[in-house]
Amino acid sequence: MKQHFTFDWRRIAGPGELLASGLTGYATNRRDVGEMTTFWCFLCNGSTWRLESVMNDLGDWEEVGSLVFWEASEDMALPEMIQLPPQWTRIESIDKLVVQVDEFSADSGLVLINRAGDELTIVCGAAPYAIEVRAPFFDGDFSPEFAIERYQRVPMM
Repeated sequence: MKQHFTFDWRRIAGPGELLASGLTGYATNRRDVGEMTTFWCFLCNGSTWRLESVMNDLGDWEEVGSLVFWEASEDMALPEMIQLPPQWTRIESIDKLVVQVDEFSADSGLVLINRAGDELTIVCGAAPYAIEVRAPFFDGDFSPEFAIERYQRVPMM
């Protein structure tokens, strides 16, 4: 039987429904060595969510990452938001990125496409517990856990 590691989602509605409200900004947290560990989404509905990576043990020193979503609480110190251009306030589609490793599969990332057709890709990184981001507004290397062509895009909205 194939095992599937789904998004760890801490609410009733799924990430597609919530993120469809649009983004006003983002922030990141990094390790001392520079790897991104958290991607913060500041949503048009006023909520803030942080995305992190967890590692799922497949055995024999093999792991696969999947995303975890956490709602920011009122008592939490939020990082300074970087404002996004207005086209990110309307998300046209969201795909999850699913990777298969042997008899396992994992929800390892998201692709948000805004009304201008720009893509924001958030995926588990090659380093353990790292997050990788690719978007027109984001500078830096993009080193996902697997080659991006290896992920299956599954529509969420």
